[in-house]
Amino acid sequence: LLTLVGGILIHITLGTMYTSSNLTPYVISYLHVAKKHAYIDSSLSPWLFALQSLGQAIAMVIGGTLQRLFGIRLAMITGCCLVTISTLCGYWTVNNYFVICSTYGLIFGLGIGIAYSSP
Repeated sequence: LLTLVGGILIHITLGTMYTSSNLTPYVISYLHVAKKHAYIDSSLSPWLFALQSLGQAIAMVIGGTLQRLFGIRLAMITGCCLVTISTLCGYWTVNNYFVICSTYGLIFGLGIGIAYSSP
């Protein structure tokens, strides 16, 4: 039962990568309207998911190495912790789109890549 619950929680954590496309329009409109950043517009919206995908591609190699050296469990925990930390950092970095792209984009993608490379 614990294995089943753990697997569900891991896949919910990793699946949040695909919700960034739903989140991005709200972040962009918040920065454009509330924070008066005129240079932020909808043309920047693909960057968040693109950086997540880039981080995932880079970290797949890192995740495989971590898995070989330390085991599947530690690689999975490391990846999920990176995803959680990057989401938490999004709370503090939401006022700057380029910084949130590096935290919620690239670091999030690195966590996804490390965790997905573990079977």
